[in-house]
Amino acid sequence: MKENLKIWNLEVFEDINQSKQQIIRKVSKFDRVDEERDLDQGVRMILEIFLARLRQISIYQEVLLKKKSRSKWLEVGDMNTKYFHREIK
Repeated sequence: MKENLKIWNLEVFEDINQSKQQIIRKVSKFDRVDEERDLDQGVRMILEIFLARLRQISIYQEVLLKKKSRSKWLEVGDMNTKYFHREIK
């Protein structure tokens, strides 16, 4: 089951880190070209699409990290629980 979920996750959500790196490389290429000469309107629109996708991936990555940290906290728990309960009593 776990392997099937991993495959489904890659098919649906793709590898987020790899996608982010690919977009960063593409945006860097556009930036280098823009330094040499002005980009035309069509290319600027493509660049804006890449930048929007990069923002979307960054937000998704932030949410994913937050959820992972939350699940880790739920798994491990608060290590000071006994101490605080004892102090309250």
